[in-house]
Amino acid sequence: MKTQDLKKTILKVTKRKNVEKLEWDSLSHLNILIELEKKLPGKLDKITTLSNATSYQKLYNCLKKSRLIKD
Repeated sequence: MKTQDLKKTILKVTKRKNVEKLEWDSLSHLNILIELEKKLPGKLDKITTLSNATSYQKLYNCLKKSRLIKD
């Protein structure tokens, strides 16, 4: 997945225009993870830090550390 795909997914779910300083609630978080699971089937299950990733930067860092995102 590319960084731009992650941003588009977050913007789609949160209905915002900028993701850089955006944090979201638990329902949005769940919806973002569902959309990411569709794009990365079976690869998110082992990332334990995703449950705390309630901002773009935290989510990006989790995916980058797991080598699931490319710049």
